[in-house]
Amino acid sequence: MPLLGQSFRVSTHATPDQEANGQSGARAVLCAVCCLAASWLAACVIDEPRGGAEPYFARHEAAIYSDREPETTPQLLQFELKMTILQEHRSFVNVLTEDGLEGWVSRDHLIDSTTRNRILKLKDECEDLPGQGKGMAWDTLNVHSEPYRWAPTLYQLAKDAPFEVLDRALVRRLPAWADANPESATRTVPPYFDYWFLVWLSEIERCGWLLENMVYAGVPTEVAMAAGGQPIVAHFQLGSTQGAADGSPARAWLLAQSSQDEQVFDFDVLRILRWNSSQGRFAVVRRVSGLRGYLPIETLDRVVARGRVGTGFRILVDRDGKLREKTYLYHEGLVLPAHDLPSQRRIPGKIGESYRFRPFLTAATAADIGPP
Repeated sequence: MPLLGQSFRVSTHATPDQEANGQSGARAVLCAVCCLAASWLAACVIDEPRGGAEPYFARHEAAIYSDREPETTPQLLQFELKMTILQEHRSFVNVLTEDGLEGWVSRDHLIDSTTRNRILKLKDECEDLPGQGKGMAWDTLNVHSEPYRWAPTLYQLAKDAPFEVLDRALVRRLPAWADANPESATRTVPPYFDYWFLVWLSEIERCGWLLENMVYAGVPTEVAMAAGGQPIVAHFQLGSTQGAADGSPARAWLLAQSSQDEQVFDFDVLRILRWNSSQGRFAVVRRVSGLRGYLPIETLDRVVARGRVGTGFRILVDRDGKLREKTYLYHEGLVLPAHDLPSQRRIPGKIGESYRFRPFLTAATAADIGPP
């Protein structure tokens, strides 16, 4: 066998069979070269028109470039600005916006009509939900249109950017993974679960979904230090919302916390904190554990219990498969039960029952936790 670069001689005489074989081989080589050339030319096609005129919309802070050169300075598009795609080139598309601007946008920065309608519907479903406290992102974080990792992104939070928590869900990751990867649906995938927060984004006045393990509660450091190391699902100020003259936080806080992973309910611990001036820290004045509680929690301006009047809060708890509303009074460091009544609400899904990947794990489907 000749080595690379070693010359070898070819006979100039050939039989008819050899000539025929040679011609056939030459044709095969020619066909292969033509196929490679066609593939290369197809990859180099830049301005291939896109058929149809399906409308698309800009994601938050979608950047549009005057051409495909990365050195050009982009312009940020208005959120949900309508546009049509004119041409495609790999991961970029040439678009024409409804206000007449033409340029190149990353395909990931566009939202199709179906996704936009889902976002608008989610906004309508969230209008009556009370806020459950501020949260912040540990790092840059995508906000999704649905509670699964492969859902389209409508917004990107910056590090430490605030948002308002509205609801919480435990979602099995497998159904979303299988739908996004139908060709691999038969593979065995561990039964992972994800906690998601439904959040309100004031900048764009829309709701979206965030992975819970990528965010933290937006409470003062003194409050976080008294939380016992357990995740804070919801938090509220009780009594006066004003801090002390020395700049310390508000005098009393209610924390709803989750002490275990993969619980089918939102919280199992309530912790009520009050500022202790002599010790210079928050002390726990009441701790209620063993709950099967669901968001939302409501704060009340006036509650009467045992002859006392003060502010309070109402929680939803599951007792023997039935939801009950429990109301508490908070008055000068005292936490007293006021009412314990049957609730007309149902154990969740409160939100998003129409979503494809909405296997909210409720008390009725608690047995689903484990291998699928």
